[in-house]
Amino acid sequence: MRLFLILTFEFDKYINEKIRAIVFNLGYLPNADHEITTLAETTLATIKKFLLHLEVGGRIVIVVYWGHENGKVEKEALLTELQNLDQKEAEVLIYQFINQKNNAPFIIAIEKRKEISCEK
Repeated sequence: MRLFLILTFEFDKYINEKIRAIVFNLGYLPNADHEITTLAETTLATIKKFLLHLEVGGRIVIVVYWGHENGKVEKEALLTELQNLDQKEAEVLIYQFINQKNNAPFIIAIEKRKEISCEK
């Protein structure tokens, strides 16, 4: 097992083999500038790229912190896009609190079921 900490959108410059697992922690850094956040466009583009490089049976886990303005936009974009993935190619689930106040973070997990075409 190897662990990489890289700019996620450019991961394919450094990794040429199939990937077994990826973890995203969206939002902003605690105790840092809350104006610097992950963005829906780059997050979605990166997830799509990772899906192509993910091995069959591999997983992507995304922790979504959506208690800020960009987080709300990113959450909606993720849910809209990911619910439309072909279930034969990838299974997507959400794990979330149902009794928490304020915008509690939640987890999206994706498991790749078969190879995915580059055209998607």
